[in-house]
Amino acid sequence: MAWSVVGAESWIGTGRGADEGLHVEAYGGVGRVERLSGELRETREGGPLEGGVRADLEDLNLDDGVETGLWGGRVSNRWLTFLVDFRHSRLDASGTADREYRLNVEGLAYAGLDLEYLIIPVNAEYDIEAETTWLGAGVRVTPFTLFPEGRVRFTPWAHLGAQWIRADYDVDAGATANLEVEPFTGRVYARRGRAEGEAEAVIPEYGLGGEVRVRLGGRGAKGPELVGEATWKLLDFQGAVDSLGVDDEEFEDLDLDYTALEANLYLLWPLNERVDLLGGVYMEQVDATYVLESDGGAGGYDREIDLSYTLYGIRAGVRF
Repeated sequence: MAWSVVGAESWIGTGRGADEGLHVEAYGGVGRVERLSGELRETREGGPLEGGVRADLEDLNLDDGVETGLWGGRVSNRWLTFLVDFRHSRLDASGTADREYRLNVEGLAYAGLDLEYLIIPVNAEYDIEAETTWLGAGVRVTPFTLFPEGRVRFTPWAHLGAQWIRADYDVDAGATANLEVEPFTGRVYARRGRAEGEAEAVIPEYGLGGEVRVRLGGRGAKGPELVGEATWKLLDFQGAVDSLGVDDEEFEDLDLDYTALEANLYLLWPLNERVDLLGGVYMEQVDATYVLESDGGAGGYDREIDLSYTLYGIRAGVRF
């Protein structure tokens, strides 16, 4: 009965509408990360862990605008849209530490030891180079369209996807002065030094969204279209650390709270009956909180990571 109603009413149509066939989009763009904030800390029973790692992006001068490149594409038909996005950013920062920072690193050798932890002491000068890569993929299901033959159309969708994130960084805090051993964790820290590090994770996501298309030409005619779309994505996860691609022998469980709002506004301009140019602006707001829980043998403590940023940019491409 519901299917017959859908077929009978002119204000609702199945999928993206009867005139929507197979389409491919390819685009590129540039953006800038603003309002970047993040903090890394280790706690025990709700309080700071003595000798634990700790850092703040703002204190390290890593909160300035970060230029970002974007490439992506979509394949869509009446019912489904498959999409992929690749983003890459690079930033450099330097300064003088006004507090002590403790970092988890790699490639740090001193006195015949391969060390995994670095202290940047107060008043020490440092340089940091970092590169971050995002690779996202997803599928969107488009069950119906409101007013499919009208000048203004609305198509909602359900989203299911995943984000792969990798960060690589180099830290130069001068020559190593000495070593410190923390009694609680047994970690050996290098006070000052040169090191590198990396981190990566896979974040599944689900959500809801939709698009509004406004035909700027005559009704039913091939012409320019203004398209606005938005997707709200989230993940609330509690489980084993390695299930999301996090590789760390110190921690067993992970509690992740992730939300993201992605929005695009662009113009489709037809070159002919088959090919359209597209160009517009995009925005993404991401807020994430990770809590890594150590195993019982490590003494019972948590590593907490808070990250928030807003990405603005422009993009252009073709649709055919």
